[in-house]
Amino acid sequence: MNESLEFHYKEMVRLAAIFDSHSKDAFNDFKLLGAVGALLSWGPLSLSFEKNQPKVMLLGFLAILAVTGLVGIFALMRQSVVNFQLKELIFFETRIRQCLNEPELETFRVAEHWVAWSKTRQRHLGEHFYFLFYFVILAVPCVALFPNWFSMGIYVVAVIVVFAFHYRALSIVYPKGDLA
Repeated sequence: MNESLEFHYKEMVRLAAIFDSHSKDAFNDFKLLGAVGALLSWGPLSLSFEKNQPKVMLLGFLAILAVTGLVGIFALMRQSVVNFQLKELIFFETRIRQCLNEPELETFRVAEHWVAWSKTRQRHLGEHFYFLFYFVILAVPCVALFPNWFSMGIYVVAVIVVFAFHYRALSIVYPKGDLA
């Protein structure tokens, strides 16, 4: 194996290991969202349902919404790093195929193939996930706060603000035509 090929292959393996680590860590975000779900059973919030204390319920739901929004933005920050690493990995895969004198080789194209997979499958799954997620984040508290229209209105405005921040962050991580 020539020196250039060996160097590029080792670096590609190192980057792939980092990418794999980020992918595994991304599932911890789901655990964190599960912890947010556990907040729903938080003592004062649960008691406020029984005693119909709209202020406590509203504050509890706003706190859960804030934590959820922060977790979502954090996950997108991580995805941005992964996207950068994928772009870098494409250069190493291309260089390895060149060193092998087989630029058309179908192997050493994981990052390139991920781009196509993500655009045709992963993004569509993400759209379904976000729709369902925001539906639950909006519907459950509104049902719990009903018929207190003032609290419901405050909560709906807060959801719109969090959604707008999330959508803006999503468009930064995934501008039209960008990787993954």
